[in-house]
Amino acid sequence: MKKKHAVIYLCKGLPSRSGGGLGVAYNYLSATWNQPMAPVAADHILFCGEAEKLLEPGPVGLDGFLSSLDPGPRRGASLFAWQAGRVREIARNYEKVVVLAFTPFYLWPLVRPFKGGNIVTVHSEHGKGGRHHELAEERGSFGWRERFVEWCVGWNFRLPDHVVFPSRGALNLFIDKNPALKEPAASKSVILYNGVATCEAPPPRPGSGPLEIISVAHHVREKGLDVMVEALRRTTAAGVDWHMLNFGHLSGLTDELRAQAGAAGIGDRIEFAGLKPQAEVRGRLAAGDVFLHTPTIVVFDLSLLEAMMHAIPVVTVPLEGNREALGEDYPLYATTPDEIAERLRWIAGHRAEADAIGRGLRQRALEMFTNEALVGHYARFLGRLLE
Repeated sequence: MKKKHAVIYLCKGLPSRSGGGLGVAYNYLSATWNQPMAPVAADHILFCGEAEKLLEPGPVGLDGFLSSLDPGPRRGASLFAWQAGRVREIARNYEKVVVLAFTPFYLWPLVRPFKGGNIVTVHSEHGKGGRHHELAEERGSFGWRERFVEWCVGWNFRLPDHVVFPSRGALNLFIDKNPALKEPAASKSVILYNGVATCEAPPPRPGSGPLEIISVAHHVREKGLDVMVEALRRTTAAGVDWHMLNFGHLSGLTDELRAQAGAAGIGDRIEFAGLKPQAEVRGRLAAGDVFLHTPTIVVFDLSLLEAMMHAIPVVTVPLEGNREALGEDYPLYATTPDEIAERLRWIAGHRAEADAIGRGLRQRALEMFTNEALVGHYARFLGRLLE
């Protein structure tokens, strides 16, 4: 006799405290670990690579559970074919199955032709306009590999029943960059905001001293780090004392940024720390004076939500995804290097007012962007699909 319902979570690799789909998957599982998973009347099955586990939280923590999984050697097309086959096998044992993919999978053509009436497919999109555009940004060209991924991304939107975006801005960005996919992206889209882990409120920040500026951004051009360095040069010219700590993956762009900072005479004020454990990053967010965020493309960054949770005032660009997170009337938006420098100068001279702005951001995050809120969004969505 068939069991009633199942939810299958698909990840290319192990969920982790990184950004993108794997970070959202980790936050989702964190909030449900050792808690009743919703919808309750369903089996929850996690795929990480080839690792397959029925999610039955026990005494071991989520990190311990994930570390015990072996994702296996398959990669690329062979992995997707294997996962598609297992999805179809599992579906034979249930009256209804929801398949939710948290990372940019290209397995939908393998699932769709045989999926039958009892499988509902959901693609969760966290790319900045699609993985093909991200690859082109990283590689500096749009070649055959990007064309192939563009074709795959098209199937990610034409074949699944639903597509989850983390913000309205992410949906609009995708449509703007992929006009040929406007209809499926818009008609199938569901907006489910990201969430992050809560924490204790930080103590009051110092009322004087150098500004401790925190940045969380990989060294890719879409993060606008060259604009950030130029803004910091102008901040120095305005008489502000500061130090910046940047966390993020170092790349070929790193040497350019160091050279730019050195030529501006501020190289000794900027520390490019590379990738660090999330606990270290969040600890520095709690102790920092400003979170500086100058991307040219925005989806709904987990690092921005974490900064809000740590009550640190944010200086950032007013792109749509940021406006959804911070609010339309947030007072510290800035677009140009001059505007960014002016916001930093104001914070340096108005520490108490800036601290109050940061605590307002924390309250907004607690109300809207917690892991528990994230799970609530997904639970209601999955519940409707399993009715």
